[in-house]
Amino acid sequence: MSNPQKAWESAEGISAERLMAVTALETGAGYVARFTTDEGLRGFGQSLIQHQNGTFGILIMPDGRIPQEREARAILMPHLAEREEVIATVQLAFECSAAASLHDQGRQIHDNITRLLGEDMHTDVACVTVSIAHLSPEAETYGNVEPSNVPSIQAERMGETLAEHYGDIESAGEQLRAALCDLRHFADANGLDFSRWDQSAAKHYGAEADQ
Repeated sequence: MSNPQKAWESAEGISAERLMAVTALETGAGYVARFTTDEGLRGFGQSLIQHQNGTFGILIMPDGRIPQEREARAILMPHLAEREEVIATVQLAFECSAAASLHDQGRQIHDNITRLLGEDMHTDVACVTVSIAHLSPEAETYGNVEPSNVPSIQAERMGETLAEHYGDIESAGEQLRAALCDLRHFADANGLDFSRWDQSAAKHYGAEADQ
């Protein structure tokens, strides 16, 4: 078993006040540092370990390094090493409040779908993430909007969103750059691997562009 000193030092560097314990994994591949809260833990690109008593843990390597999501998952869940992530495009219809904005409807739908997260022991399949790629109001779903128009509709909506939040920037390219920069900050703040989600988005984009 390696010396846990560097793992301790790394954990104390995050928050010595909230640090409760540093425990070695049975495999000897690393340590789990447990904290009283998740404050300051979500910017490392690693999903947190949520313990039953409400405390939070993060994996730290023997050399004190904090691995990102893919490496951490392989260490914490080696039985998933032979599994792969498959992006499934599924069309679902939801009943939502007509008074809610499209943004609020999307948030409500996302919250509803997340109940599917977790592994189905009968099929050996786990839904690990959910993202809302596109919402079609009833008028579009049952109207005369052709599937081929979906990319243009999405582009128009994004144009409106960029204009709303980055209206002081004249160039569309600079607006896009600012949005991508802020999305990276959003990923860091929520402990998300931006490159992973960017690759997933590219797959969705390719499927929609081919329609």
